[in-house]
Amino acid sequence: MDGERERERKRKRGSGDASGAGSSSGSRSSPQFDEYSIKELKEWLRRKGVTDFTRFIEKQDLVKEAKKVHAVECRPKAFEIMHVGGVHPKGKRLQDLCRGEVKAALVSNYLLDADFLIENFPDVVRAPELIVAYDERNAQSKCIKERLVKERGWMDQDRSRLVLHAPPLPIPYGTHHSKFFILFFRDKMRLIITTANLIEKDCCYKTQGIWFQDFFLKKERSSCSFEIEFIQYLNHLNLPRTCMKFLENVKKVDFSPAKALCLIASVPGYHKANTINLYGHMKLRRVLSQETFKYCFSGSPLICQYSSVGSLDRKWVQEEFVTSLSAGRLSGSGHLGPPANLERDLHLVWPTYREVATSLEGLSAGTSIPGAQKNVCKDFLLPHYRKWGSVRAAPHIKTYMRYSGSELAWVVVGSHNLSKAAWGCLQKQGSQLCIRHYELSVAVKVADDMDVPLPFQFPPEAYTNEDTPWSNELALGRIHGID
Repeated sequence: MDGERERERKRKRGSGDASGAGSSSGSRSSPQFDEYSIKELKEWLRRKGVTDFTRFIEKQDLVKEAKKVHAVECRPKAFEIMHVGGVHPKGKRLQDLCRGEVKAALVSNYLLDADFLIENFPDVVRAPELIVAYDERNAQSKCIKERLVKERGWMDQDRSRLVLHAPPLPIPYGTHHSKFFILFFRDKMRLIITTANLIEKDCCYKTQGIWFQDFFLKKERSSCSFEIEFIQYLNHLNLPRTCMKFLENVKKVDFSPAKALCLIASVPGYHKANTINLYGHMKLRRVLSQETFKYCFSGSPLICQYSSVGSLDRKWVQEEFVTSLSAGRLSGSGHLGPPANLERDLHLVWPTYREVATSLEGLSAGTSIPGAQKNVCKDFLLPHYRKWGSVRAAPHIKTYMRYSGSELAWVVVGSHNLSKAAWGCLQKQGSQLCIRHYELSVAVKVADDMDVPLPFQFPPEAYTNEDTPWSNELALGRIHGID
C-alpha cells in the first residue's frame, strides 16, 4: 500500500513540460518540493539542467533552488530556445511539440530531409491529412513525396490525402523560407513557428528559436486581426483545391487569445496602397506605431541578430529598416524614434570567424550561415557588428528587438534574415514594397514578468580589432589551406 502511495505521489510530481512553452503555457500547479527526498530533488534539478550540487549543503538549499528554477519556468516566455544537448539542455524539443494524435497537419519549410522528418516526427508523417509546403528549387525536398508515400503505405487512391506543394515564386531570386507547423489534434490546433530547417544539423547542433501556442475552436462566429492576417498569408501560398477543407478548419479556430502582438508575414510581390502595410518591415512599422512603450525606450538601442545576409546598402539599413524598427509611441506623448547614436546603438549580431570555427560543428556550421564577403564586409556595416558570444551551438535563430538597460520593449523571432528580399524594399517614392521571399515571424511585446531567453551575449559585445566577421569565402580558403 505504501509503495502504491509513493508511486502515485511521484506520478503527480510529473513536470508537464510538454504542455508549457513559448507563449502559450497554462498555469501549472507548484510541486511540493518540501516533501521530496534529497535524491528526488537532485533528480528533478538534473532534468532542468542543474549539474553542480557542491554549493548545496542542506536539503533546504536544494528546495530553495528547485523553487527558484520552477518559478522561472512558470514565467511566460516570449519564445523558446530549441534543445541542443550540452549547450541548451533546458531548451524545448521540437519533436515533443509534434507528438500526439495528429488529425491533420501543414508543414512549411525551406529545407526538408525525408528521413529526418520520418524518424523524428512520426505522428505528423502519419497524420490522415498531410500538406507539405517547400521551396521548388530544393532538390532534397522534391524527392520527399516518394519517401512519405512509402512510409505511409498508402494505395494510389489515398494519395490525395498527401499534398506536396511549392508556393509560386513570381519574382526572381525569391525563396519559400517560412518555417512553421499547423497541427490539428482532437480538440485543438497548435501553431508552431520556428527558425529551423527540418534537417539534422539544424535541429540538433544549431541555436534555434520556437514560438508556439495552442488554439481552440470558436464558440461563436467572430474574427480577429491575428486570424485574418494568418488566413491571408495561407491564401498567398496558393494551396491546391484539395486543401480547401484544411483552410476552412483553420477559419473555425479562435485566435483571439494569441499571446503574440502579431504575425509578421512576407509574401512575394509588389505591394501597394492598401496592402503595403500588411507585409514585411512595413507591417512591423504599422503595428509598433500603434503601441505605447515606456519612456526609457526613447532613442534606445536596436538589435538585429540573423544567420544570413543579403546585399545591403546604407540607405535601406540605416533609414528605411531602422525607421520601421524605431516606430512606437511613448507613454504620455511623443514617439520612440531611432537610436540616439545610430553607429553605437544599432547592433548587428553576426558571428566572428572564430565563433563559427569553434562551434560544435566547426567550420561546416558556416554552410548554414551564408554571407558572401562582399556583402558582409561593407564599410558601413563594420561598426555595427557585435559578437555572437560563447554559445557553442552556431546561430541559425533570427531575432530583432529594442532594449534599454536590461529591459526589452519587443522582440521578433522567426524566419526573417536581414535582407531586402525577406523584409521588403520600398520603391517608387515609398508607394510600393517589393518582397521576394515567403517568410513568417512573430512579434511579441515584452511584459514586465516575461522571460526572453536570448541565446547570445546581452548586451552584445562589439568586435575587437582581432575579430573577423564570418564569411563563406574566408572559410573555404581556410578549409582548403589557402591564406
